Amino acid sequence: MRTAAVAGATVLLLLGLCGCGGQEGPPAAPRAPARRIVSVAPSATEILFALGAGDRVVGVTTADTYPPEVERIEKVGSFGKPAMETLLRLKPDLVVYTDLLKPGLAGEIERRGIRTLQTRQGSLDDVLRAITTLGEATGTPGRGRRLAADLRARMTAVERRTDAIPAERRPRVFIEITATPLYTAGGGSYLDEMVTKAGGINIAGDRPDPFLRVSSEFVVRANPDVILVAYMQRQEGVVEEISHRIGWADLAAVREQRVITDIHSDLLCRPGPRLFDGLEALQRRLHPEGAGK
Repeated sequence: MRTAAVAGATVLLLLGLCGCGGQEGPPAAPRAPARRIVSVAPSATEILFALGAGDRVVGVTTADTYPPEVERIEKVGSFGKPAMETLLRLKPDLVVYTDLLKPGLAGEIERRGIRTLQTRQGSLDDVLRAITTLGEATGTPGRGRRLAADLRARMTAVERRTDAIPAERRPRVFIEITATPLYTAGGGSYLDEMVTKAGGINIAGDRPDPFLRVSSEFVVRANPDVILVAYMQRQEGVVEEISHRIGWADLAAVREQRVITDIHSDLLCRPGPRLFDGLEALQRRLHPEGAGK
């Protein structure tokens, strides 16, 4: 079982991942392409590597795990909380961040003459825009546009496979982000968007909060057909733990063994290019009969 401290940290992290405001940074042109980049957001790091600019990334956070090359890059601190001394020592000409950056730090970095670029990550479209924006900032605009277009085409293909599915055939899904306390994704989150595009119905999709705490009784009353486990860190025994909660053994999702735990957390919780891998995997799990058609 997770400790409250770990769950609290996950809550803080996913507040950013579920779209809590923030503005996309200004267009790069006519600035010179960035040559030394510090990324204080793992999602931005993945985008930079996907654009072929990974060799220019000189600093990342301790939360960065992908691609494997990030292990050899100097760590500037935790997600959204870089150590200024370390950051300045790396002499970046660009710092990429999200709205989870420690308040006031972007202004402090800019006062040191270093450009900053904030990317939004609240929706799938935000991810695509971040790709093109970072493509401009790194002097790879063509590659950025091509990558964004390819990912959009994959997203459209998923939608085409599920658009005609009537409501009665769409499984009702509970998205479990943390267990203790119990948090889920509501309307306006990219996880809600992914479930909808993949042919499901988020049981908390009518809630206006992109990320909200719910009661166990709420889930029992809703009786979802599918439980999607979207923890930031994987845990052993998740299905068994869920089945032992009061009233949960009788849920349709548990009875029919439709508790999804095998989609890697990065594909659900890290809004970069691999999020579209997660979308495709989720569509296959919700509608295996129509996957790939």
